[in-house]
This record gives sequence, structure tokens and C-alpha cells, in this order.
Amino acid sequence: AIILAYQATGGAENEARAIGREPALAYTLEAAIVHRKLGQHDEERAVLERWMTVAPKERREGSRVAERLAKLDAKSDQAQ
Repeated sequence: AIILAYQATGGAENEARAIGREPALAYTLEAAIVHRKLGQHDEERAVLERWMTVAPKERREGSRVAERLAKLDAKSDQAQ
């Protein structure tokens, strides 16, 4: 599942660059969910941050990816 999610994510990123938009969220979120279920929190964060890096700045704030990263930050703060 994770391999397919990353293949789809790469394709979505390429398409997004070509049209100047953000990549489709579904593939990134699916990869993040798989990582979370496997307890791979660093990888979950990495795939979400990857989307944030590729997405145009005006599309980042308020996105589902930004919301998920905020939740990860809150969990990290609670753990400390």
C-alpha cells in the first residue's frame, strides 16, 4: 500500500508542478495514514511536509495536511 501511495504521490506532484497547483491530497494522506498505523511517526511527518514543500504557498495554510501536521506537533508537545 505504501509503495502505491508513494508512486501516486510522485505522479500527483509532477502534474501539480506542470499546472502550478498543489498535488492531490488523497495520495499524501493515504501514505501518512499507513505510516501512522505502522507507528512510523517520523515518516508520517516527512510525507506531510513533502506535500507542504511542493504545494504553492497560498494553498498550504488551512489544508488538511497543515491540520494533520498541527495535530502531530500537539502530540509531540504533550509527549515532552
